[in-house]
Amino acid sequence: MFDVVVIGAGFSGLQAAYTAKQAGLSVSVIEARDRVGGKIWSVPLASGRGFAELGGAWVNDSLQPRVWAYAQKFGLEVVKQRLEGKAVMQESENERFEFPFGTTPEFTPSEKKNLEFIRDHFQAESLKKGLPSAEVDNVSLDQYVRSLGALPKIAKMVNLWSQVMHGLESTEESAAWFIDYCRRNKGFLAIRADDSTGGQYLRFQDGLCTQYECHERKANVYLKGAQSIAQGLSNLLGNDNIHLSCPVKATDNYDSHVTITTRNGKIFQAKKCIVSVPSTMYKEFNFTPALPVYQYDELI
Repeated sequence: MFDVVVIGAGFSGLQAAYTAKQAGLSVSVIEARDRVGGKIWSVPLASGRGFAELGGAWVNDSLQPRVWAYAQKFGLEVVKQRLEGKAVMQESENERFEFPFGTTPEFTPSEKKNLEFIRDHFQAESLKKGLPSAEVDNVSLDQYVRSLGALPKIAKMVNLWSQVMHGLESTEESAAWFIDYCRRNKGFLAIRADDSTGGQYLRFQDGLCTQYECHERKANVYLKGAQSIAQGLSNLLGNDNIHLSCPVKATDNYDSHVTITTRNGKIFQAKKCIVSVPSTMYKEFNFTPALPVYQYDELI
């Protein structure tokens, strides 16, 4: 029996497992996919000339100290965001805009003013404390900006923000969720900014051969892209403690322990279990005892 079993091998799950290991606890990580990293995924290009980042790719050395510390620990190099030249915005399949980097896209004067109003509104809302109101949670992000007077082209721009930040259409997430996400990440502009004040400041480079402490010995590892952070954490945990391609079917919580059963028939037992997967996945698990009804209602 393990001290702790962690469900999910994304950044948060790997960090939870590593923290437990550092505390002297025995740990096992269960992951449904055939890789670690969760929303961080570096995929080799067909040309063999690097990797495409299909998830998070950027870091800020001051706003994200934990990830930055790992980047330094694993010897990863970064490049700064380019802040000059032209920016390209692909609004739809047939609409593309080019404009000087760091300026508002070449909209009409009224559209520029409208965009700046919506941008400034989200910045102000994202710097407030506490949770957004239930009323704001009952409307989609798209409905919310249109109620603020967003022009059609600006509503499309907000949809681009939603697609880039969360992989969702602005009609698919609530305005409260969007605002709360920005509040938890130091404000809307801190997320969207490309200079040293924002989350798009530094990008990981590919293919670096480095050395770091792993299982109390020096290990040479060829690291590639942002997923290198997850792979580096896996190596620190010990890859034999990470079980890939093991989607969880059920978790049974007893007085003395938790039993986790996977869909491919594996069974894990631990004193404690940490569930570190997107909350929308909870409905795929059979929890015993069941989660409160209101939690399931929020996921549907």
